[in-house]
Formats: sequence, C-alpha cells, structure tokens
Amino acid sequence: MASDSQPQQNPGVDTNTFSKGMFKDYNDTFVGDGLYTHARNAVNNSHDGQVGVIGNEPSNLKCATIPYDVIGCIHLMDDQWFILSTDDVHSAVGIFDESECTYTPLKNKQGNIINVDCLGLKRSHLVTGVFRKRYDCERIVYWDDGLNPTRTLDVDNPPCMQTCTATGNCTTCVDTIIAGVATLDCEKTRLVSLVKHPCINIKRGTVSGTLPNGTYQACIAYTINQVKVTDYIGLTAPQGIFTHENTNSSLEITVSDIDTRFDEFELVLLTNINAQLVAKRIGYYTTGQGTIYVDNWSLEYVNVPTGSVVFRSEPIEKADAMYSVNDYLLRVGSYSKFKFNYQPLANQITANWLAVEYPADYYSKGGNNAGYLRDEQYAFFIRFVYNTGEFSESYHIPGRPPLPSDRAPIAGDDAYETYASTPSARETWQVKNTATILSSSLSTPTLDGGKIIAKGNMGYWESEEKYPDNRYDIWGALCGQKIRHHKMPDETIANNMPGIFSNSGNNLVILGVQFNNIQPPVDLNGNVISSIVGYEILRGSREGNKTIIGKGLLNNMRSYKIPNNTALEGLFQNYPYNDLNPDPYLTDKDQGYGFNGYAELDNLSKMSGYKKNIFSFHSPDTTFSNPYLSVAEVKIYQNFTGKSVGYFETPLKHPRFKQITDGIAISLGVLGLMNQLGAAGQIIDSLLSGSKIGGITFTGTEDIPTQFSFELEAPPKYPDASGPAAIPAIIIYTSSLAAWITNVAAVIAITIAMADAKTEKIFKIFLFLVPHKQYAAQYNSHGFYNVGLFNSISNNTRRGVTNAKYVSDGIQLFGTNYQINNLNRGKTVIIETNKDIQPVSTDDSRFMIGDIPNGGLGQNYTRNIASYYGALKLSMPSQYGQLEQIKQLPISTCITSIKSSTSPVLFGGDIYVNRFTEKNTMLFFTDWLMGELDDVDYNYFNYSNIPYPRTWINSFEKKASLFVNNDGGILNNPSNYRSFDAKERNSAGTYIKRGYFYLFCNGVRDFFVESEVNTAYRDWQDDIPHRHYDPYGGFTDLGMMFRSDVIRSGNYYKYDYSLSISKLAGSHITWGSTLPRDYYPNTYSTCYTYRPNRVIYSLPQQSESKQDSWRIFLNNNYKDFAANVTSIKQVNKTGALFMLKYQSPLQFMGVEELKLDGTGAKITIGDSGLFTGPKQLQSVANADESYEYGSNQGRFCSVNTIHGVFWVSQNQGKVFNYAGQGLDEISNSGMKWWFAKYLPSQLLKRFPNYPLYDNPLKGVGVQMIYDNTHQIIYITKRDYKPKNFDLSYDEDGNFYYGKLPVSLEDSTYFEKASFTVSYDPKSKAWISFHDWIPTFLIPGRSHFMSVKNNTIWKHNVRCDSYCNFYGVDYPWEVEFVSATGQTVNTIRSIEYLLEAYTYHNDCRDKFHVLDQNFDQAIIYNSEQISGILKLNIKGKSDPLGMLNYPRINTNPDYIDIQFSKEENKYRFNQFWDITKNRGEFPPGFNLPMFNTEANGYIYPINPLYVNYNKPVLERKKFRHNANKVFLRRFISGNNKFLFKISNQKLLQSPR
Repeated sequence: MASDSQPQQNPGVDTNTFSKGMFKDYNDTFVGDGLYTHARNAVNNSHDGQVGVIGNEPSNLKCATIPYDVIGCIHLMDDQWFILSTDDVHSAVGIFDESECTYTPLKNKQGNIINVDCLGLKRSHLVTGVFRKRYDCERIVYWDDGLNPTRTLDVDNPPCMQTCTATGNCTTCVDTIIAGVATLDCEKTRLVSLVKHPCINIKRGTVSGTLPNGTYQACIAYTINQVKVTDYIGLTAPQGIFTHENTNSSLEITVSDIDTRFDEFELVLLTNINAQLVAKRIGYYTTGQGTIYVDNWSLEYVNVPTGSVVFRSEPIEKADAMYSVNDYLLRVGSYSKFKFNYQPLANQITANWLAVEYPADYYSKGGNNAGYLRDEQYAFFIRFVYNTGEFSESYHIPGRPPLPSDRAPIAGDDAYETYASTPSARETWQVKNTATILSSSLSTPTLDGGKIIAKGNMGYWESEEKYPDNRYDIWGALCGQKIRHHKMPDETIANNMPGIFSNSGNNLVILGVQFNNIQPPVDLNGNVISSIVGYEILRGSREGNKTIIGKGLLNNMRSYKIPNNTALEGLFQNYPYNDLNPDPYLTDKDQGYGFNGYAELDNLSKMSGYKKNIFSFHSPDTTFSNPYLSVAEVKIYQNFTGKSVGYFETPLKHPRFKQITDGIAISLGVLGLMNQLGAAGQIIDSLLSGSKIGGITFTGTEDIPTQFSFELEAPPKYPDASGPAAIPAIIIYTSSLAAWITNVAAVIAITIAMADAKTEKIFKIFLFLVPHKQYAAQYNSHGFYNVGLFNSISNNTRRGVTNAKYVSDGIQLFGTNYQINNLNRGKTVIIETNKDIQPVSTDDSRFMIGDIPNGGLGQNYTRNIASYYGALKLSMPSQYGQLEQIKQLPISTCITSIKSSTSPVLFGGDIYVNRFTEKNTMLFFTDWLMGELDDVDYNYFNYSNIPYPRTWINSFEKKASLFVNNDGGILNNPSNYRSFDAKERNSAGTYIKRGYFYLFCNGVRDFFVESEVNTAYRDWQDDIPHRHYDPYGGFTDLGMMFRSDVIRSGNYYKYDYSLSISKLAGSHITWGSTLPRDYYPNTYSTCYTYRPNRVIYSLPQQSESKQDSWRIFLNNNYKDFAANVTSIKQVNKTGALFMLKYQSPLQFMGVEELKLDGTGAKITIGDSGLFTGPKQLQSVANADESYEYGSNQGRFCSVNTIHGVFWVSQNQGKVFNYAGQGLDEISNSGMKWWFAKYLPSQLLKRFPNYPLYDNPLKGVGVQMIYDNTHQIIYITKRDYKPKNFDLSYDEDGNFYYGKLPVSLEDSTYFEKASFTVSYDPKSKAWISFHDWIPTFLIPGRSHFMSVKNNTIWKHNVRCDSYCNFYGVDYPWEVEFVSATGQTVNTIRSIEYLLEAYTYHNDCRDKFHVLDQNFDQAIIYNSEQISGILKLNIKGKSDPLGMLNYPRINTNPDYIDIQFSKEENKYRFNQFWDITKNRGEFPPGFNLPMFNTEANGYIYPINPLYVNYNKPVLERKKFRHNANKVFLRRFISGNNKFLFKISNQKLLQSPR
C-alpha cells in the first residue's frame, strides 16, 4: 500500500482508502492513500457516524412551501425564521418553523392574514436582516435590500391599515379587514419613518400659570411606545413670556397638520431663561390632541439635551445590507439623498416685502412675529423637506437684478458714501434705497390678527464678494458676478411707504417677506423629485453682519460758552425734547450776576446755541447694551412729530421763602433817615413797648397772619409837610390802619438787619408778618411721537459720522473742541457728522409759566415735539461674506407644500417695533433743597449746572444793612437776590405774592422704534428710581418719576436678552448648509449619494431599554472603508470581521465606549469612535493591498462557525478560513487550481458590470452554509457561461438577444456553470461536489435548509432516500487514483469494499442490503480510457449468462460487464482501452478525452476520443503508473452506501 504522496515501489495490489478528502492539486502520480480526486453527491459520514468512509448523500426533505421565491430569511428564536418572498409583483412574509416544517403567513392580533404587497420586494434585491427581542418580549425584525427603505417590523403585532371611529373625546381604531385579509401599513415599518412635519403654533396663554420669564419654543418628536423615532421637528417661533412678577404666565400650543401615521408624540419646550438654554420634555400626547396648555414649570420635567433639539440627522433611508455586532446595528452601503442642483431654479425666485399692521400693544400682549429691519440687507435661502423629514441643502435666493435706474449716477449731500472719505458721485442704489411699492392700499388680514397694508419689491444691493466664477452650471448668469442680497425698504422710498407706526400711534407696522416662483426640484434627468413634499425659507444671521447699529431719535446738542475757557465749547443734551428755539431757562451771559446790579429776568438773553452736526442718539440698541461704535454714517428716515403734555409743580419738600419787593428798600432808606432825626422815635418806642394807640385792635388781613394782632391807641403823629424831607407815600398816614400796618410790616421785613437795635427788633416783627411762599417749580411732561413725516428730509438723509461716543453721567470731552456737560443726565450716544443736517423741527416744547397767559402750577400744557428718526450705520461692503459662511436660521414655522409656488407671509426676523420711553431730565442746579426748614439760608446761584440759569434764588438771613445804611442810603435791592419767572406782587406791592425759579425741566421721550430689544418686555425694580414710563404696563406717574429725591437716578435699563430672537442660542449656529464648493451634479449623484464603502452604526441597544437604539444613527457614527464591505461576522467576545470586496479583511477589536464632552456633541452627532483607535481595525492578512488577498465579493458566501469564519474570494478563486490565528487559504488543501479556474464567475467574465452579480436567485452568486451537526461547510455557486451570441442586459439584470428576452436557464444561450462543493473543517479536507444548486440557503439549529422553486428543503436529515434533490435523482460518484510511482503496471482487476443499508424506525435501525453496487465505472489514465462500463452482477446460478458479457452497446455508448461479489467485496476485470487511434500512425489526432462542462465537476467522455467497437486485436490493457477509477451510482433510492476501501490488482509491465 502506498503512503501519502509516495509512489508504490513494489506493486501487486494497490489499496486505497477515502478518509483524507477530495484532492485535485497533485499530479496523479503523487496522489496518496486516503485521497480521492473526485466525488459527487458524497459525504464522509453517515447517520451513525461511519467516519473514514465515503458514502452517498442523503436526499433533501421537502419541508414547507412558501408563497413566492424566498429572497431573505431572519432567524427569530429557537427553530423559527422570518421569511420574505416575492414574485416581483406580490410580496409575502411569514414565519417558518424548522422543527415543524410549517410556514405561517404574517397575521394580525385577530388572526387575519396580512397582505404585504406594499413592501415592494423584488427578486433582484435579496434581503439581509437581524432580529432582537424587545423589552416586552415581542419579536422585532429589521432588514435591508438596497431597493426599499430599511424596515423594521413587530412580528407579533404588525401595524395594519386601520379604520378609526370617534366616540365622544376618544378615538377607537381597528384593523381594516377586506375579504378576511388585513393590509400592512408599510409606512409604519420604515426604520426611517416617513415624517410629516406638523405645524405648531405657540402663544402666550390666556390663563395664569407659573412659567418663569424667558423665551419658549415648542417642538415635537414622533414616538413609538414613548421612544423617539424622529428628530425634533416643527420648532415654533420664539414666544417671549414676561411679567414683572416672573411667575404668572402660561403657554397655549396648537399642533395641526400632525402625522397620524404615528400614534403619539413627545412635546419639548426649548427655553432660554436667564440666558440659560434648557430643553424640557413636557410629556407624551396622542396625535389626536391638537391643543396643549402648559401652565407650570415642574421640576419633574425631564431634561432633554439641547443639542438633540437643534440637531438634524441625515436619515439613511436604505442600505445594501444589515448586520448586528454585539449590541450595535450596522448597515452597509448607505444611500443618502441626492444632492440636486436647485440653484438655477433658486436664481429665478423673486422676493417681496410686506408691511403688516398690528395693534400697538401687539408685543405687550404676547405677539411673537419678529419682523425685518428697514433699510437693512438680508440673505435668504430655501431648502426642501423630504417625506422622511430630512432637509436638503440650502440654496441661496439672490436679490433682485439691477434696473437701469439703480445704476444711474447720483450726487449731492445725500451721496455721501461710506466707502469714500469725501462725497462723490455714486450709483443710485449706493445712495438711496431703491425698493419700490407695488400696492399701499391693501387690507388683507393675517391669521394672528394683523393686516397686510402694503407690498413691494426689495431694493437692489450687491456685495463686493462674488459668486464662484467657474461654475456656470450652478450659477448661470450670476457666475462671477457680485453676490446680491435683499435690501428691505425704508421710509424714504415714497410718501405712501408705511412707517413703523400708523393710525396716530395706535398701530405698529412690521415688515414680513414673501417669495414667489418657487419651482419643485428636479433630478439630473429633469424629473420632479417625488420624495420632496415641501420647503422652508431661511435667513442669514445678522450677528456680525449688521450695517445698522441701531435706530432711534436724533436730538441736536445745545451749545454754550464755558466760563473762563476759550479752548472748548460746551455741549449738553437738548431738553425736554428737541426744541431749537432760544432757551427760556438758560442764558450764556455772565454779566450782572452777583450783588452788583443783577438785571431782571426780562432783561437776560436766552441761550440760543445748538449744533446742526452734533446730535444725541437715543435707541434701545445703544442703551440696553453698548455695541461698538464703529459708525460710518447716520441716515435720516423721518421727522417724528407729536405732542407733549406736561405740567408745572412744586418740587418735593422744597422749603418756602419770604420775598419783599424792591420798593420796601426805598422806604427803609427814608425810615432810616427819620430815625436819625428822631422823627420815628415815638412810633418805634410805642411799638416796642406794646402801647395801645387809638385803642384799635388789628385782626389781620390776607397778607398778614391772622394769628398775630395788636392794638394801636392813636394814630401816629407825623411831621408836617414842612419837615426836612418828603415822606414816602408808603408811610403817609392813611385812614386804613390795616394798610398802614401792612406797609410798616413790609418795611420791617426788608430792614431786619438795621444797625440800630430798636430798628432790628421792629424789623423782625414786621418780617414775621410777611407770609412764606413757594417759589420753586419744576416741569414734568410726556411726549409721544405719533406722526412720521416723509417729505421734510429731502437731500438731508445721509451724513458721514466723524466721531461717536458713549456719554454717561458727568463732564467729559468730545473730540478736541468740545466738552459735554452731562451732569445728572441720562446716558446716550453723541455723534458728530461731516456736514450739517438742516433742522426742520417744529418743536416748541420748552417754555416757562410766564410764557403762558394765565399760566400756573398744576395745569396741563400741550406742546409740539419733533425729532429726526434715523440710524447709525456701518460700512460693510462685503456684508455676510461668502455664502457658505452665513449662519442660516429658519423663518418658516410651518413647512409649505411643494405644490405652492408662493410662500406664505413669513416673519422670523430679528426686529421688534415697540414704543421706547426714556426720561430726559434737565437739572438746572447741581444740588437743591429738600426737606429743610423754610427760609433756610441757600444760594442756588452757587450750584448752577449749565451757565447760567435764568431763574434762581439766594435765600439768606435778611438784615436791614443788606439793603440800606444808617443814613438811609440804598445798598441792594431785594431782586438782586432772586430771579423769578411770572413774578407777581401782593396788592400793596410790599412782597412777592407769586413767582418761580425752576429746578428741573423734564420730559419722557416716547417713540416707536425698530430694535432687537423687545421693549415690551422691559423690566424694572419696584422702587421708584428704577421705574420707567410704561404706556401699557400701568406706570405713567410723572410726578413720582421726576420727584426731586429720585430724579438723579436717571434711566434704568433692565432687559433680559434671552427675550430677543437675535440673542437666542439657536441664532448662533447654522441650521442649514449650502452645496459644497466641490459639488458637481454627476459626481454627487453617484459617489456621494450611494456610498457602497460606508458602514453606519446605531447606538448600542440595551435589552431592557424601551428605546429602540437601532433606529438612532448619529451623523458621525460611520466608517468609510477603502472597498465595499460585503459581510460582517462577529468574532470573539466583542470583535467583528469585516470582509471587503477588493481588500483583505479587517478585524474590529472592541466596542465603543461613549464618552460625552462638555457640549454633549458625541451623544448628539457621534464621533465614529467605534472604528477609531490603534487597535480597532487591523488587517488579518500579511500581504500588500494590491493583492486583495482574502477579499470577498458576496454577502452570502461567508459563514461564522465554531471553526472560525469561512468565506469565498470569488474573483481570486480562493476560499479562506480565519479562526483568530491568521488567515488560512483552505482552497490550497487540494483544490487550489480547480477553484482558481472554476470559482470565478463565467458570466461576469463576459459581462463584468452585470448588476445581479451577488444574486443566486435571479442572477449569479456564491452562497455558503454550515451543517452544525456534521460540521461541514457547503459552498454553492450559481453561474452561467454565455455562449457565442450578441447578448445584452438591462438594469434589472434581464438578458436579451436583440429584443428577444432570454433566460439564464436557456441552454441555447447559456451553459450552466453552477456547482456546490463541501468542506470538512474537522479534517481540513474537501469532500465532494453536489448537484443541488439552491436559490437560497437557510442555516438551521442542527443542519441547514435550501430553497428551490419557492420550497424549503431540509438537508442531511433523511435516512430513507439518497441523492435525490428537489425531487430529482442525481448520481453518486467517486473517483480515485491507483498510482505506482515510476513503475508502470497493468491493471488486472478492480476490487473494493462497499456496503449498502436501508434505515428503519426513524433511522435507529438499519438493514444490510446485499448486492447493491455502483452502476457504472470508467477506468482511464492520461492516454487510455475504458469508456463507460455498466456493471452487472454475475449470477451465481447462471453460468451461461457469463457468455453475454462483455457486451458493447451503442446509442448510448457503453459496455456491459459483469462484476462478482464475494465476501462483501465487489470485483470486475472486463475492461480495455477503447481510445481511438491517437495519431501514432495517422497524424492530426488532437482531441481531449473528456468534455468537461462549465461547472468543472461534470466531465462526460468525449465521443470523438473513443471507439467502443474497436477491433479485438487492437484492444490494449491499461498500462500506466497512475490509473484512475471512476465509479458511479445513478439512483441510490433508499440505499445508504458506504465506500470503504479499494484494491487494484496490478501486474508490473515487463516492458
């Protein structure tokens, strides 16, 4: 007996066994014992084991019939499989039970069969899928087929189309049953669900609540079993909530156009409270609930990561294949949405502005539509919404093209251009706003109570940035041109252009936008993209892109001469509004002040200076915050006018004074002279002694306190007329004693400081008789600008700004020429322009009581007010920069249907129109009296604020010596110590009965303004100094606001910027993105739309979690491989093996540990951590990439077993095994060259781009399966070799000969090149070829199953039938070599040990059948062949029968021979060489011995090579050193054959 690979040296008997497998690589000479060169339908064991023999294969067992061709199976649990089948028209899914051999169609809970045709299954797209058991024990399957959307299905509770009925407030739904059949709701089976964006509106609730102040936005996510299955969508406009109490508000949320394909949704509020962005889950609601009220802010609300609210996933709607590794779901070959080139159509979209009118208290009452800033440029984009909820890229909507009038040159004062240092001729659009009005008489109501009153075209504006100059296919005529954005109109474009308010200030007017000519997107072929259902508009964020710092009122600065300073000119803010008339309260003349003859008020000039090029600017945007004042210009839009209503009042707790007239000083002089002459002695002595003169008691008058009275005994005696001096009329005796006493008292009041002690005493008495009067006054007013004038600012609109500065309380320099006195004044911005702005003001708001006939305290006075309304603007010629740099913010709160070519009126801007109020206090003195006693000594003149107040008082301790000397000379008049307005003496003319000096002149500016600050939500503190005038909030008490104890506090600016849209956190990120710069439609439609090399992975699924994490694929959780991933097999505990189409496999070592960074970004978008790290992906092959060693081209030709992972590299003709210790090319185990020749596809060799290259059902492909009991690997290849015809195929893999459809099974055009081959990993040997070529393989718990003609067949389970597959008998064949090394022998006979059995009692018992043998034999070597030998048993009782053998038969050709059976051994020897003359004598014979078929394992004898009727004398013996014996059994029936050993009787050739 020969040993392995060693030739026999002493032949006589050559013995062969069959335990080492099929081996085709050796030269026949070196094939050793235990090896055989061919087997067909053979196995190396039996039901009993019988290892070491080779036998016939059990027939497969018909197990279950499936409705259609099986295209996929998913193992559920135990012996159950989820089966998918189709005939390309109908689809079916059901559960196959391996143990019971039953197939049950999918049924609903009520037991009705479910029609699943909507799944759209196709035989051209085979399915791969996975299974998991949910937390509630229901079975969930997931699958991909590369054609339809990735699907998931609850096998135990499939979603069906339903009929719903309403009963009261409840809705009941039941499956719709037609003819006993339910219908699957396929939209609910999508892993990436079809999503209809809801329309969600939010507004402030009408009921009280406990929501804190802040901005609220609502959004939803659809859920299944309270597990989120979509992104958060439907984000509303921001709704501000503000109450001073901070806990008294609620929200009303309305959800409409909801997607009822879902049963429920999760409501989330995204809040910005105290500048903290927080998202809270409010709860879960049924999709039937339309209105939700939120009236409390519970601590039990679950926090939602804010990043997940704004995050937009990229739904991968379908993939080529699906695998599960550990707890991850991996999808291979992802398909993303086609990046279509919409820009040419976006270039055709037109835009309009719309003026929308609302009540003036719109925002105060919770309105949430933010408008657009007039005269500002905005960038707009459009993006589209797919039926999956996914958004497309954004496409720039260019501003309108220029008109000839836009380009026309223009000059003049208004042609100041911010790009130039001096005015120059510019194009009109650079100077004027070129927007136009289409209609100014509209009255179209809006849904939220507004009214559209005007509509027009945007103004022209272009950037210095340009559109790409190399992409005409995208930008068309815009290619290389300057980028155009949309310029909002302003009030200057026409007299009928609506301003920011209307109806005398009862309404406000904001700007919205509308877009027209919106066409549906199309694909590269011009077909409308059907999966797009709507669109939304986005705007560019103005953060960092503002050309307008703020808008507000401009007031001329007043000017004055600074005492003792000729280098600087003094400036101060105008008051109380912007009156440019001479100032009645101030004078800039310093002569006459002091005690040297101060002129009366009427003789003091009024301060008249003001500046036409220096202004104070009053805006919420520069008071609540301090933006950098890089101001280039100021632009005037309107002259705001209105009325102020004010009154004069007494300052709080101001002391009173006694003021005598100048006439008393003269009388004192005379009285002093009389005192020197003694003439007055009697009178003085009598008064001081209390004498009664004339016995008359004085009871007082209206000018003398009634509580003081005294008696006079007699009239005084005066000198006669011949006395030394004329007696003043004031002391001439009069019959009116009361008048006399009054006059004397008045004199005494003026002469309190007379040197003479007696006179001083009597002067004090008389001064006591003078009443106290209140002479201090202040003016308080409120001015409401409620009229805007358009025609008064022509050629007076634009000026360059040369200096700008914030000014706060105090004195400070402004430039090099000015000093600003802003003591105790409100903070403001001061600007200086390069040219004067001519005033057109009609403001006459500044006056004194004396200017008004019959004026006085407490009366209301109405005056005119007027100020310019304008903006501080920046120079930003490249506003917004390049398009891809712009942060895009959605302005559509509801998705607009793609059917609508015109958008609704859209807001979503960043500007509010509100009334803004600020106190404008003018304090004429730096300090004042409050709460002191009457007659306190205080000189107001020493506390002058602005030089110089025209009214004042010096209240001093009054002495006679201040007015006269002892000789009667006049020193000072009393008026030298005061300056009063509206002065009025008493009836006797002795004291000032009425007169005023003014401490303050105050006004409240109240005007409409466009601002990023929603001043309707301006806050305050409860103390008076921190209150502001609030026309809607209830605080309008001017007296309290301007009280002298709080007036210094100025304005209080408190505002929570989280109430402004421009400051929301979502405004600082981009919600959309433009097409990448490297976008080319053809490239992106292939390379970037379908990513065959990409693997995406889900979040890990926890078994007890209600959340379906296999639905969640974060954007960054993917890996792009260098080649297609054809299969993924789990290895070890946490690893996986990735098979690649054109590269060596990569082993993945572990699982991702998800670690959050501070922003929560990883949990939101992922970080591809599963595939990163030095140990995560490692090649298992030690070969250069160019060799593609170990590559794998099919999804179904790999299998994971206890012996490792096995797979086929069809392109290379190799088979591999990886068990963790290196790559093993198992095809080298005796089949290397055969596989290299026959494993590659014959069809792909002719048609390398054939689409169904991995589809053994409809096309070609390789499958692999593992028998878990016998531990055998099976590789089955379905292939066809095209014959020599001019064939073609379509995209579905259908062949045609011309126009004639051709089947792959048509032998006229194709030769079958299919095979199945088996491998034993236990012995590492190939076993046999097999004739069963299935369309699909299904692994099993014990063995495996195959599918043929919509029937499932079990393999290796029968013991009652053999070699019958799919109902057809196939032969069992074995071929082996009798090799004798270099010794040439002749074969005398063939002898072998063969046993046959039939099994009984469920294969427990067997019967040894006698005389069952092979049917045919062939003996051949490299040059000789016996032909087909039909084996006939030699009759033991028929000796004459032997004479009939051998018998030659033709048609078909074969030779009948006899075999004998002795001692269980079979022997035959009737064979000879029937080879035709091989050319030893006649030349030209060159024919093969066999005609091997394309499958490589069936090789019939070439009839041209043999001659069965060869003459007897030409018959030769078989003489060779390596002869082959081929044995065949055509029909095995129920016989199990065991071929154990063979012996060939040899005779050494004497030659």
